[in-house]
Amino acid sequence: MKPRNILSAIIQLVSVLECVSPVLALGKDEWRRQSIYSIITDRFAASNPAPCNPEDRAYCGGNWRGIIEHLDYIQGLGFTAIWISPIVKNIEGVTKYGEAYHGYWPQDFFELNPHFGTEDDLRELVSELHKRGMYIMVDTVVNHMGSLDPKSIDFASYRPFNNEGYFHPMCPIDQDDPLSIEQCWIGTEHMTLPDIDTESPEVIEILHNFISDLVKKYEFDGLRIDATKHVRRTFWPGFCEAAGVYCQGELWTGDPAQFCEWQDYMDGLHNFPVQGVAAQAVVPINDRGLRKTAYAMDRVGKLCKDSTVLGLFLESQDAPRMAALNKDVNVLKNAMLFNLMGDGIPIVFYGQEQMFDGSHDPFNRPAMWDKGYNTDGVLYQFTSKVNSIRTALINAPGGEEFIRSKSKIMMVGDHVMLMYKGDVITLVTNYGSKDKEYIIKMPSSETMVDLLSCQMIEQSDSIMKTSVKRGEPKLLYPYVLAMRDGFCLDELVVQDAIDDVMFPGNEIRGPDLN
Repeated sequence: MKPRNILSAIIQLVSVLECVSPVLALGKDEWRRQSIYSIITDRFAASNPAPCNPEDRAYCGGNWRGIIEHLDYIQGLGFTAIWISPIVKNIEGVTKYGEAYHGYWPQDFFELNPHFGTEDDLRELVSELHKRGMYIMVDTVVNHMGSLDPKSIDFASYRPFNNEGYFHPMCPIDQDDPLSIEQCWIGTEHMTLPDIDTESPEVIEILHNFISDLVKKYEFDGLRIDATKHVRRTFWPGFCEAAGVYCQGELWTGDPAQFCEWQDYMDGLHNFPVQGVAAQAVVPINDRGLRKTAYAMDRVGKLCKDSTVLGLFLESQDAPRMAALNKDVNVLKNAMLFNLMGDGIPIVFYGQEQMFDGSHDPFNRPAMWDKGYNTDGVLYQFTSKVNSIRTALINAPGGEEFIRSKSKIMMVGDHVMLMYKGDVITLVTNYGSKDKEYIIKMPSSETMVDLLSCQMIEQSDSIMKTSVKRGEPKLLYPYVLAMRDGFCLDELVVQDAIDDVMFPGNEIRGPDLN
């Protein structure tokens, strides 16, 4: 028999929380316009940094105040939002898999993780982001609690679910049984995560109150939801409605059909079907990676309710770093361009811009301060430039159409892919910095500009011809719109002046503008 008196205690606790100003709810339409930098709080920045060995799987000292001190670094990359790892108190102690520095083994939903700072620190982080016109998404775990010993679980130590009756009975997950995936316990013989009974009306009410108050108290703008598929899908609409902000769930599957079904229950999802093949497209021996990526994009675009509000990513704490798969800087630039200009809300994992090269956990989760915050690096500067272009395109006339458009694949081969989105053509390659040249011809009635190099693209008799050398990516935009929107203005004015000398009487070499 589950205890019933705890609900009144929780309600009483909630009622005495300090009053805060109402949060401005940020929905999917606003998040579609953002570009997200994903952070493991313990590993991104520390107010008092010390050397960190990721192999120890221990707390390294990263905190919210450290993030505050490095917001210039993030904003300099052009990101408009951050996603931070879970904030609530986790179990203490060392397990077979280390300490809970990542935040996914909760113990107390109503207390912050003291390793990351105080309530004031978290409030200041949110406030500083909002002052900059930036937003914050917080990672959320409601499927389970943490446990040090799978053979002796201290349910009384949990808050608010301090009784075994609040949990599903322990059972191993059978991946072929949907009910088992939802109700059995994530874990191994060395560690298990007690699964919360989210079918219980009492539990549902507690969780709805919890997330509503958390979002309002700290003025969060969005939620990232861990282990989405391990909770029955009909739970999520009410939970996200209670939060009042956009939710983006972790639904780990490469099957577009299975994946897209979940968008009936949650607006946003991490785009695993595209990530799984796009990340592999940078592997040198994988000459069909771009073709598979194009196919996955097409399937997701057709089957999902709205692929433009999915999270597009290549790296995460559970995946290899791109530089672990290929260290060629031009391949990594192409990967970043795809990450930022493809369909959906771009998500870049901390250190991707520094070419971190850990191939797996724990080596793909190093302390940023041990690697350095180099703002002069090639990929940092490239990321900043592409993000700035994306933001400008969104804010330009027709920007809403651009951000809501699904990419059309104009051409795809073993090493080249062209995506058409709105008025923008994104050209990515994966053959790398080789002394090799591709000549690409396509129908075009407009003179185009490469926004990355500010070079005009040759156009004659309604045929555009561009040369791809040494695997450099391109971002093509109509010349007329580039002049209208202020892209490459200084460079194009210089080119026009040269044209006036070489081609007298022609103000603009290109299409008739009359």
